[in-house]
Parts: sequence; C-alpha cells; structure tokens
Amino acid sequence: MRKNFPIKRISALILLAVFCPFSLVHPFTADVINIDNRDYEAAVTREIDAAKETIDMAIYSLYIKEGGGDFPAYNLLNHLIMAAKRGVDVRVFLDKSPTNNKGNEAAYRLLSQNSIEAYFMKPDNKLHAKLIIIDSSVIIEGSSNWTDNALRKNFENNLLVRSRELARARETFFARLEENRLNDNIIKTDGLRIPLKPLCDSGMFAAIVANSDGAVLDIYLWLLAKNHTGPFDTIDYEEAARYLGIKIDKRSGNYKRDIRIICDKLKDKYHLDIPAQSCNEYLTLSKLFFTAGYDKKLGLKEKVAYLIAVNEQNRIWPRLYWRKSLKTLEETYRIKSDLLSLAFQELKRQNLLEIAPSTASPKNYDNRQPNQYHTKPLTSLAAQARAWSRLERIFGKGNVEQSRRLAEIFDEQNNPKAVQKLCYLLRQYGIDKVEAAVNKIKYYTPTNPLKNIAHVEEILKKNS
Repeated sequence: MRKNFPIKRISALILLAVFCPFSLVHPFTADVINIDNRDYEAAVTREIDAAKETIDMAIYSLYIKEGGGDFPAYNLLNHLIMAAKRGVDVRVFLDKSPTNNKGNEAAYRLLSQNSIEAYFMKPDNKLHAKLIIIDSSVIIEGSSNWTDNALRKNFENNLLVRSRELARARETFFARLEENRLNDNIIKTDGLRIPLKPLCDSGMFAAIVANSDGAVLDIYLWLLAKNHTGPFDTIDYEEAARYLGIKIDKRSGNYKRDIRIICDKLKDKYHLDIPAQSCNEYLTLSKLFFTAGYDKKLGLKEKVAYLIAVNEQNRIWPRLYWRKSLKTLEETYRIKSDLLSLAFQELKRQNLLEIAPSTASPKNYDNRQPNQYHTKPLTSLAAQARAWSRLERIFGKGNVEQSRRLAEIFDEQNNPKAVQKLCYLLRQYGIDKVEAAVNKIKYYTPTNPLKNIAHVEEILKKNS
C-alpha cells in the first residue's frame, strides 16, 4: 500500500548531502511516495499531466519505436509533448555515450520536431541519471529508464518526492548538464533561403556593406522572407515603410519615393533579383531572424557577418567548430578583416557566435593559428526568457545580475551558459575574490586567448 510520509530530520540531512553536494546541508521535511516497478509509469504520467510551468528531465535511455504504437516510453513521451503544447517549459537531456546503443536518436528527433528543448550530452560525459523535476517542487528519481523492459518487465526502484526546497537544490544538477551538453549546430531546416551568389561570388553584399546601404539589404531579406514574386512596383509600400522605419505621409507620398529609390538600387546597382535568378546554392536562415527581432537588433555589418558565419558552419556540418583566418574570410567574402573582427565580436556579445582564440606562448603570440568559431542557432524570445528564468530560480536574481555585469567584460552578458559559470564561481569564492580575479584580465584585448571565464577560474583556484 502506497503511503505519504515525512522524512525524518536525519534522513533529510543525508538526502540533501547526496543529491546536492554543492549546497549547505540542513534539515527539511518532504512527502515521499514509493513508485517501484509498474507503479512508475502511472505516477509519472499523472505528474506530467499536472505540470503547470516546468519539466526538466535527464535520462540514460529513452527508447521509442518510430511510428508510435502501444509502447510505454512512446506513451510517456506523448504526455511530455502534450504538456509542452499547453505551455509547459519542457527540457530533456539524453545520453550519447559510446556504450549507449538504446536509440535515443529517435526520441531526440520526435522531441525536437515538437519544439521541445532536447539535448545530447557530450559523448565523453556519460549521463546515467533517471531524474525528473516538475514545477520546482516534485522530484521523480530512481533506476527506471524509459524503455519497454524498464517499464513493463524489470524490477525497478523509484521515489516520488514532494519538496520545493529539495527540488530547488536538485535543479543545480541540470545547470551542470547545461554546461556539459553538446553545442547546438546549424542544421539545414525550413527557413529563409538566401542565394549564396551575392554573398560569395558577386560580392554584392560586400558592396552593400562598403556603401553602408543597410536599407537595401533589409528590404532584400524582407522580400525574400515574404516570398515576393512580382515586380518591385507591386510591393506593399506602407508595409515596407513600416518595416524599414520610414515615416508614412500619405499626403506627400514621399515614403513611396523612398521605397522606390531603395528598390532601384537593389536591382540596378547591386543586380539583386526577387525572386533570385540563376542561383544553384543557398544558405538557410531561420525565420527566428525576424520573429525574435535579430533583424532589428543587428547592424548591417553584423547581419552580413552572421550570414558568413552560418555559411561557414553549414560547410563543416556535422563538425561543431570552423577555423579560418580573417584574411582568408576577407578574400572569400570581400569584406575587410578589421570590419569582420568587430562584427564577430558583436555577434559574440549577442550570443550568436562562440569565438575560441587559439592559444600560444608569449614568444609565438603573433604566429597563432586562426580562431575557432561555432555559429549558434537563433533562439526565440520565449526560449531566452526561460533560460534566464531558470538561472534566477537556481541562483537568485541578484546573483544572476551580478554575474551578467561581470560577463560584460568578456562580451558574454547574453550567454546564459557563461553567466551560469560565473554564478557558480560567485557561490564558491564570493564576489570580492571573483571581482579581483576578473580585474586582473579586465583590460586584455578581446583577441587575447586568456581573456575568458575559464582563466578567471584558474586564477581563483591558484589563489585559494
């Protein structure tokens, strides 16, 4: 018979010490339900269906058979998908270690297709947990994977714990997973298809940058996004003016004249057609470029630099990092290397590009290899808000704000993973020691390979 019972004070001490080694140990009480063997599936289904805000899940094996059917793991996964569709923030971490041959890839695809945040861990970091936290108050943990054998045949041991205090402590485990998951990659999905010819071959995007014709690039991308197929004089002038921020004065009609001038440049000066003609190669730009406001947030140089970064990332897929010198990029795309360097740094500031400077000894500093880059996928405004909300829930709003302030020094203030790392350092060493370590490298140039949060941690360890 299943019973709810309060954990004794000594048991609570043990639980918090084992589950959250980074937290201070103190007593608490919790309601605990034993959900061994066949009780697990029904309990998990019930709790997922009752979720209101968040579901975080980490699991070693989530094995489903493509196409569905009466399989318990598939049914549980459907409940996760239904929770996401009613507005619950669902996040799933999956193992990808070489010894795991349970087919997590099918589950990953199904989750991703339903707009659920699904992540693989790095292959050398085996994820063997079976943990679910719901609404920062319910913990489900034990031995059960989401497989047919675990859910229908095996002897499994699991507990369901209701404790907001313990759940908040356990959420730090997911923060660690976030640090050690595989980086996202640029994959070719449905989106805005942009011809590569003006970016690479004809150099027209470079000419637009050189002439500071930002409105020309903006209306070109806007027309592509709208799938405009007619001649330029069939454009909705008012809609185009609103997008470009041009004042609409219907009495004078000047806004129509301004739009026509921009379109004439597009066609006659830069020879860019809508729809694009005689082009066999394209890059795909996520529609989030518009819906998440990156088209307004980025300047002209940064927009073209991001298109370059996306193209380079797609060329090396499925590898994560691409490496090219700024000189080589200048020769390929005809944009001056100093402009690209500044634009890439702004993309890093906007959390769109990871820059990993090559290390070298002081004697060989000028002979370093080119930087490595990882072009990050665009994220929705809702996903960005969820990431910051998670950090504030785990570390507190004040600590996150302090960490973002420190992260500005590294152009990482919009990168939740970087800010999270600083939150951990603040928790471990305190604000005074962390600020002192940051100040030691504060005035290094952005291209200095030692100007990063990892080096701050090295300084703190050395001085502790």
